[in-house]
Formats: sequence, C-alpha cells, structure tokens
Amino acid sequence: MIFIFTQIFVLAIICERLVDIIKELVKDKKINIWKLVSLAICIPLAVIYNGDLLTPINLTTDIAYINNVLTGILISGGSNYIADLIKLLQESYKKIEVEQNDDYK
Repeated sequence: MIFIFTQIFVLAIICERLVDIIKELVKDKKINIWKLVSLAICIPLAVIYNGDLLTPINLTTDIAYINNVLTGILISGGSNYIADLIKLLQESYKKIEVEQNDDYK
C-alpha cells in the first residue's frame, strides 16, 4: 500500500517540478536563460547515460525515453532537490520493508 503512495508522491513531485519550471522559464514576461540552459544540459545527459529514477519504483512506460527525460527534468532542479527526493524514497522503502516483515510474522 505504501508503495502506491510512493508512486503517487513521486508523480506529484514531477508535476510540481514541471509547473515550477514553466513558471521560472517565463518569469515577469522574460525568459530565464539559465533555467533553459539547465534543462538543455540535464535532459540530454539523462538520456545519454540512461538516467532513470522512475523505473526502480515501478513507474514505467512504453514511450521511449520518457523516464530519462523526466529524470533529466528532476536533475535540473539541482543536487539538493534530488537528494531530498532520494531521501524520501529511501524512507518509503524502509516503511515497505517493515510492512512486509510484519506480514511474515
């Protein structure tokens, strides 16, 4: 059950990140060139190196490269953003393990 909430939580983070990027790209009717540069670097790097933060939590798709592109978008938020996301996922996995261990008792 917690695994499903983890997936929903990650999808919510992705949606929030996409909205934030759109807001940051066109702020005060000006294009933020640094945000655009960040995306232009991070998305291709994630695709080239097959970066995929979504498959480990069973969020897969038949659309080629979509997980890599979404990972690139998440990475463009910087290392603190990714570190926070990974920490939240690790906490969720620990809760899943505890639940599974309780089920076996």
